[in-house]
Amino acid sequence: MASKPIALTISDDSILTGSGWDLIGDQLIPAHLAGKEHILVRGFAFQGAEVGYVLAIYPNTVLRQDGAVVATLQAGQTYSFDLNNFSTFLESTEPVYVMHLSGHPNEAASAILPHLSCTGSTQIGFVRSSPDDFALFLLIRNGHQQNFSINGNSTLVTANDFVVVPGTQGAWVVARKEFNSSQIPVGQATLVSNSTGLFHLGILNNLGASSEYGYFSDYASLNLGPDNSACQGDSVVLRAGAGAISYLWSDGSTEAETVVRQSGTYWVEVNKGTCVLRDTIQVNFRPLPQPVFNNLSPQYCFNSATVTLSATPAGGLFRINGQTQFQLNPAELGVGTHQIEYQFTDINNCTGQARQEIEVLAPPDDLAFVGLEEGYCQNAAPQPLQATLPGGTFYIDGQPTDWLQPALLGFGNHNARYDYRDGLGCIYQISQRFEIVGQPEALSPIPDSLFVCPDNVGGLFLRANFARQYEWRKGNELLVLGQGQLFEVKSPGIYHLRMDNGYGCVRTHTFEVFGKCEPAFLLPEAFSPNGDGLNDILEIFGGDFINLDFRVFNRWGENIFVLFSPLYSWNGNSNGRPVPAGVYYWKARYAHPLYPERIFEKSGRLLIVR
Repeated sequence: MASKPIALTISDDSILTGSGWDLIGDQLIPAHLAGKEHILVRGFAFQGAEVGYVLAIYPNTVLRQDGAVVATLQAGQTYSFDLNNFSTFLESTEPVYVMHLSGHPNEAASAILPHLSCTGSTQIGFVRSSPDDFALFLLIRNGHQQNFSINGNSTLVTANDFVVVPGTQGAWVVARKEFNSSQIPVGQATLVSNSTGLFHLGILNNLGASSEYGYFSDYASLNLGPDNSACQGDSVVLRAGAGAISYLWSDGSTEAETVVRQSGTYWVEVNKGTCVLRDTIQVNFRPLPQPVFNNLSPQYCFNSATVTLSATPAGGLFRINGQTQFQLNPAELGVGTHQIEYQFTDINNCTGQARQEIEVLAPPDDLAFVGLEEGYCQNAAPQPLQATLPGGTFYIDGQPTDWLQPALLGFGNHNARYDYRDGLGCIYQISQRFEIVGQPEALSPIPDSLFVCPDNVGGLFLRANFARQYEWRKGNELLVLGQGQLFEVKSPGIYHLRMDNGYGCVRTHTFEVFGKCEPAFLLPEAFSPNGDGLNDILEIFGGDFINLDFRVFNRWGENIFVLFSPLYSWNGNSNGRPVPAGVYYWKARYAHPLYPERIFEKSGRLLIVR
C-alpha cells in the first residue's frame, strides 16, 4: 500500500520458451480494478508456453475454469494452468489478478488481462510497431460481433471471425485474427470501433527476436478521485469518464462531467449498459486570505519620502498601476490617482487581494523667493527674507532666520532655504545659493601721483588686485576693461581705476602721472684698486641727480664706505686701509634737481679685484 498513487510494473527477464530466453512484463492495475470474470485467448507460442496465472487478493477465493471448480485460494496465493484450448473462461468468487503468458514460437510475451464486468470500450486506437506477424484479440458480448470496423472498414473483421467462449453459456464470443501491413499499416494510427457494444482488444505483435503482447481496455471503474479542495471563487470539474450510456449527477447534470462551485458532497450514477456505477466525492472550497495594507495612506505629498510597501500577511506581491513594485515613490508616480494592489497566496494556494487607490497631491507651482539676489556686497544693508507664499520658515546655511545680513555672513557662497507647509500638511522646500563679496583692495598701493619719463619706451607698470573686473581710464578715455590687473602707464595725465567685485561692491582710485624722467645713475660692476694705473678707483657716472647718499657694505652688512657727492670717488680703502678682494654690496639714494621731492633708489653688487 502507498499513501499516494503509484505505478507498479511486473517483469521477468529469464523466461525460456523453446530455445529462446525472453523478457516479459506488464504494468499492474490497482486492486479496486481487479475483477471476477476473465477470458484468455490462446496466442502463437509453443504448446506448454501458453500459461494462465491467477493471483488471489482476498481469502477463500473459489476459482472456476470453464465452469468447473479448480482451486480455492487465500489472499496472496496463485494458481497456474496451461492454456491448451483456443479460449478459456475464468470465474472467481472474489476479485483476482489474471496474467497470460503467450507470444510466438521461441518468443515469450505476457499481459495482465482486463475483467469483463462493466468494462470495455466502444473504440480503441493504437499504432502497429512491426511488419512481422501481427494479430488482434477481440472479446465482445454475443450479438455485437458483426458491428466492428477498422479505420472505417467493416470488412476486415466480420461475425464469422468469432467463436463462443466455453463456460459463458454463449454470452461471450472471441476472435483472434492476423493482419498484414496493408490491412493495418506499420507506424500509422489505427482505430478499431464497434457501433453497438463494448469490447476488449488484445495485440500480439512479433518483432523479430521478441514478441509484444498487451490489452487495451476501459476498465469502466468509476472513481471521482479523492476528496477535493479548491479556493473560494474557483470551480472544480468532476469527471465520470467517457463512453457510458447515461449519467446522473447529484446536482441534476446528465453530462459526463459537471462543474461545482460550492462546498458539499456530490455523487454520480453512470449507466454502462450491463451495470450501473456510483461514486461520491466531498468538495471543500477554502476561504480566500484577506490581506490588508499596513502603511498605505490615501494621500501623499508630491515630495514625500519613498515608502516601502507592507501588508499582512507578508510575503505577497505588490503592484502599482499594474506594474510589480515594492516601493512607492510619489514624485515618480506623478500627480493624480494611482491603483495599489497586493496579492497573497496562502499554503493552500488560495490567493487573496487587497486594493486601494491613492492620490499624489500637486505641489504649489508659484513658490519662489522674492527679492533674493545672486550676490551681495558685504557692506550691503540687511534685508528681510520673503517668499511668494507666506507663513513658512526661512533658513540661511541651515539656521532659521527672517533676515539676510551680509555683514554677518562672511565672504563666499551661502544657501537660503524656505520650508512651506500647505493646507494639506505637505511641506515643500525651495532653496537658492547666493554669494557675499567684499570691497576690492589694492595689493600694491597706488599713490596719488606717479612719474613717467616720456623717453622711457617701457613705460610704468601698475598692479591692482582683489577684484573681478578692472576698468582703467585716462580722463574719459577707456583704456582697459576686464581682467586687467596689470596696467602700463606711458604718458602723463590723470588716471582713474575702478575695481568691481560685482553686486555693487566697487572701489575707485584717481591718480596723476607726471612727465618727469628719472636721473641717470651708472656704476661699474667691478674695479681693481691695486696701483697698476688701470681701474684703480670707483667713479659714479650719470647726471641730473642731487642729494646723493651712496654706501658700500661688506658681506656681513657693515657699512665700510659712504659718499655724498658724485664729484668724489672711492679708492677701495676703509678707515685708511685697503679692503680685501671680493664681492661687496651698494645702495644709492638720490633725487632729480627738477623734482627733488621724489627720491630714487638703486642697489647692486660690486666686485673688488686686487
